[in-house]
Amino acid sequence: MAEDTAGGSWLPDTNRDQSCAFCGAAEPSFAHPLDAGHVRFRVYGKGWTLPTFWAACRDCEANIASQDDDGLSRRMLEMSDDEPLMRASLGAFRAADRGPVPLGDA
Repeated sequence: MAEDTAGGSWLPDTNRDQSCAFCGAAEPSFAHPLDAGHVRFRVYGKGWTLPTFWAACRDCEANIASQDDDGLSRRMLEMSDDEPLMRASLGAFRAADRGPVPLGDA
């Protein structure tokens, strides 16, 4: 693992044992370190916290870069039908995202 110099959080060097946080695809191409000050949110009266980074495949990364939250939402709903939780998670991701860091292939 390597230290992310921009954020000081630990990120993987490669996509080994990683999956896209948005659609579940194996071997994502990017990691998005998240600002710890913006990873907490509430849904259903319960507190939630995102992890230190989210990984993204190339297709989802294109949606992230173009601010296509509807496209990301559709991909996320293929993994879970909890739309309120998905939308809140995506909102927290947007608030905490520090930008993409390329991952090497495993």
